[in-house]
Parts: sequence; structure tokens; C-alpha cells
Amino acid sequence: MCFLRCSQAREQAIRQQLAGRSLRQGEDHETTECCPATDHCPEPRCLWRRRHNTLPPTTNAFKTYRQLTTTINSTAALDGRVRSDGNVNTTDSNIYVGDSTDVPNAVYRSFLSFDLSSLLAALTSSNVLSATLTARQRLVLGTPYSSLNVGSSYLLVDHVIYGAVLSASDFDAPVLSAQGNFITTATIGNYSKSMLSAVKADLSANRTRTQYRLRFARQTNGDGSADLVHIYASDNATDKPRLEITYLIP
Repeated sequence: MCFLRCSQAREQAIRQQLAGRSLRQGEDHETTECCPATDHCPEPRCLWRRRHNTLPPTTNAFKTYRQLTTTINSTAALDGRVRSDGNVNTTDSNIYVGDSTDVPNAVYRSFLSFDLSSLLAALTSSNVLSATLTARQRLVLGTPYSSLNVGSSYLLVDHVIYGAVLSASDFDAPVLSAQGNFITTATIGNYSKSMLSAVKADLSANRTRTQYRLRFARQTNGDGSADLVHIYASDNATDKPRLEITYLIP
């Protein structure tokens, strides 16, 4: 190191230059420390030092993702209704949930299936941000929301697997996960519910479909009168049940 004489203006210029300079990792830099003027030295004395930045160089890797949203309508051939006496229908424009007068006190449960194969093959469950099921309640007969509820449980959604064919035995298909209330009121309109956990589970298990059963908490109140909800099926021209999935891809 060496001592140099400098004026106050020079000292200030040096300090400003050093203060405004960014230091890269692993790069040397110079600093200055100035002593005040004395009787023996009418100008400040500046001590220059060369210092080394000892921080190790690092490498940071990152990816850029795009956010996409895909809407999938339920599969017309696989959505439908199953009655407790074994009757199955997959071709009507409506699915039913509740009890009926077709066969006194017979119980209807309905099913929805969504094809996941349209999603990118590289999509993983961890990159799925949301999955929302939407369906339209178009007609309510009787009083299903006050006679077929159990406490605060009304029209429920079960995550199930019934495969490539809807059959009578699917009325009691095992539940993969109970998703809770889907609709709780007789008001006509669209209703939506998050199915994120179910869709993630299906993707993690490499399933090509995500499937659901709609049912009331109580099967029937036994009064011989219909307490029934009609929901548009995918065979209907409009208002098809749909699943909206938002996800990230590189």
C-alpha cells in the first residue's frame, strides 16, 4: 500500500466513484481511507488498499412457466344416472339426484366423467393450480334440500372410479375421497366446486379420467313423493357439466 496526497475534491470524487460501483462476486476492488489535514500535512493523506471479495461464485438455475387453463366437458357416453333398482341411463339430457315416484322411493345417484388425456402428457400434479367442477341445476321437485339432508350435508360429491362403462353396481362404488357439499339450495343456476385434490390424485396415479358421483346425504325420506334434482348432462346442447383446470407448463 502507498500514501498519496490529494485534495478534498479528489477525495470526494474517489468516494463517489467507489460508492456507485457494483462489485461482482470474486472481483477485487479498491477503497480509500483519508486522514484529516494536520499542521504537518496541509492536505488530507489518502490510504489506498486493494481488497479481495472472498464470496464464492454461485450458479442459480431457474425455469420460466406459462399458465394455461383448459376446460373439459363431461364425457356424454359416461355421464348419467343410476337408480337403486339397477336402472342405468347415459343418454338423457338430464341427470337426477334424490328419490323418485318412478319406482316409489327409489333412489337416484348421478355420475360425471372427465377425460384427462387432452392435458399435456408432461403435466404433473404439482403444477396444477386449480380444478373447478361446474354444473347447472335446472329443476327441483319436492323438497330434497330439506328432506334428504343430514344436518349440514346436502347434495354431495364423491370422488370415485367407475371406468369406461357406467353400470348398476356403480351406485355403491367405493369412495376415493369425499369432496363435501356441491349444492345446498333449491335455487336454479350454475354451481361450482373445487376438485383440486381429486384431480391431483388422479394425475399422480396416471389415471386418464377423473370421475365423480352426486348423491344426497340421505337416500330417501320414504314418503312416496319425488324429492329430486335435475342437472343438465353432457348430452344437453348447452350448460354441459365442465371441469376447468389451470396449470403451469415450462
